[in-house]
Amino acid sequence: GAQRPPPARRWMARPLPPCAMALPVLLPTLPVPGRSHGGHAAHADHPAEGGADGYCPGSAQLSSAGRSFAECIDVSWFARRAVRGLVVFSVVSVDYLDVARAWLRRIGRLNISDLRVSKHVSMVCVDPAARAALERIGHPCHLLQPAGPSASAFGAVAFVRHRVAARLNERGLDVLYTDLDAIWLQDPLPTFRSLARQAAGPLLVSSRGSYPERLSELWGATLCTGVLFWHGRFPGRFWAELAEAAGRATDDQAPLNELLAAQGLRWGPSPRLAYANSSRLDRARVPGLGLEVALLPHSSFPRLCRDLVEEEVVVLHCLRDKRAGRKALGWD
Repeated sequence: GAQRPPPARRWMARPLPPCAMALPVLLPTLPVPGRSHGGHAAHADHPAEGGADGYCPGSAQLSSAGRSFAECIDVSWFARRAVRGLVVFSVVSVDYLDVARAWLRRIGRLNISDLRVSKHVSMVCVDPAARAALERIGHPCHLLQPAGPSASAFGAVAFVRHRVAARLNERGLDVLYTDLDAIWLQDPLPTFRSLARQAAGPLLVSSRGSYPERLSELWGATLCTGVLFWHGRFPGRFWAELAEAAGRATDDQAPLNELLAAQGLRWGPSPRLAYANSSRLDRARVPGLGLEVALLPHSSFPRLCRDLVEEEVVVLHCLRDKRAGRKALGWD
């Protein structure tokens, strides 16, 4: 008789706490020699393959000084690196350089036809040491250095990523963000482009999480901020209310989910979502903000890395300890 095909490869991993990221509430001012210390950061134009510079003096509290921080972001630098109107980016500090290098190598191995890693994957560095290290390996980096001693802490990543996304979205660019430990095993761009084509208006797409607990219990799953895609022009009120809520919190995932819930998010056709067992896309509308939301299937964008079928996994984002010293490259 015919031979049976070999079984699909599976991963086994020990479950860890739910997805969340720390957000700095206040980053105090520190002077930097040679910089302007007014309300705006001084930076020059840069070529497409070079880095951009953005030191943001002054109080960087998310709810009060977002405008001045946003002005540090060189939108033209990101636009030149976009792939057909889509910016792909991540954020790195010096503590996560090994993870960043591995993440970039992974994407390069996929040989995505219209995405060259050094040209099209935009890296945002929250400290000069990270920028210098990436540029030594030929990868440009946009320096966005929040003022203060927390600039290289993991919390700065959450602060910066929403500011970058807001600024680019305001200028009409689609934006895909993934954490550095969200490993691309297959090309995810067709998934997001397909969802963008189907959208009737602004669309927010994310992977599945289980935090905050209140909404996880209510919905069955929540939006995880480790994989996020923004399509279409979001209302300014979305960014303003997210900034205000996140400025009072210690992470960015809870404020995002709570904001959507407060604005009337309703999942359909079933209000109860699957989490680890989900194998299909779930959609919602947020009438208070005029947004659509899509939650990616866990089978393709997993957080709990148990019993996964390799051929189905597009982006692998296993839960693990977030401290830099214990970041394990354990996806192989």
